[in-house]
Amino acid sequence: MVDERTDIRTSLIGILGYAGAAGALAAVPIAIGTAANTTARVTADVASVIVLVVAGAWIAGGRHEAHERMRSVLWFAAVAIWVSAAEDLFSHGPDAIALHGKWLVVVTALLAAMLAFPLWAFAPRSLQLVAVVASVQVACAAAVYSEGSFIGLSVPQLRWPAIVTMVVGLATLAAGVFGFIRTKRTAMVLGSITIIAGALFVDVDVLRQAPSDLSLWLALAASGAVLLMGDFVSDRAVSGIGIVGVVGAVAEIVHRTVLDRSTAVAIVVLGTVALASCVLLARAFTHPVQTPPPEPPG
Repeated sequence: MVDERTDIRTSLIGILGYAGAAGALAAVPIAIGTAANTTARVTADVASVIVLVVAGAWIAGGRHEAHERMRSVLWFAAVAIWVSAAEDLFSHGPDAIALHGKWLVVVTALLAAMLAFPLWAFAPRSLQLVAVVASVQVACAAAVYSEGSFIGLSVPQLRWPAIVTMVVGLATLAAGVFGFIRTKRTAMVLGSITIIAGALFVDVDVLRQAPSDLSLWLALAASGAVLLMGDFVSDRAVSGIGIVGVVGAVAEIVHRTVLDRSTAVAIVVLGTVALASCVLLARAFTHPVQTPPPEPPG
């Protein structure tokens, strides 16, 4: 029996499919012309979505992992083009359906979810879950978005969208941990990233146009929680995300708050003591692995 993982024909077929799809999709806007009206552009996009969905369904008929991976890529591309068609229709279409601002984003994201969800339900793979979570998160965050005024200027209010983003991330992480969502690991990774990213924008410094100190401390707490969760479920990817968040948040907090040399020296000493304590505690609480005695000969 031939091992399909070493079949060069499978790789060549994949290259042919990816290159063909990329070339065709890139050529569609050129083929319809820059002067095409909204109806022509939307029709071309919808036709492309149908072709990608059908091609993905047919290519995976043999249940080969490489073919299922191609289906996942094609269906993810279908959702992306569907988003483009919806945005074009509702922003440049007839006045009766014309939308602007946050409601254009909300409606477009909801339409993306309406396509992404059944595709994920039929083939619960990582890219399909990314499309579902991203569309739901964008729709929810955009729905609570607002703008305020600062010195006569319009300033985005990101607190509630950031909180909603954290809630969506927490729900995704919990669903992955308890196995309610497939794929489990992708759900946990997406949830972890979304929680930390949302924490960074709960409070934004208008003058710096960057996360405030409050957001950095919140991101540090969220990263620590993610790290604990990753260790609890023994998932290196989730733990790694938490580690990156903790290191990045602490480094940025020190960079912002430590302004004089004496304080910097104190931080160096405290950090060194903390690291040494970590090493000593790790050695103290780590039990050596007992190696079994060699079996007697014979």
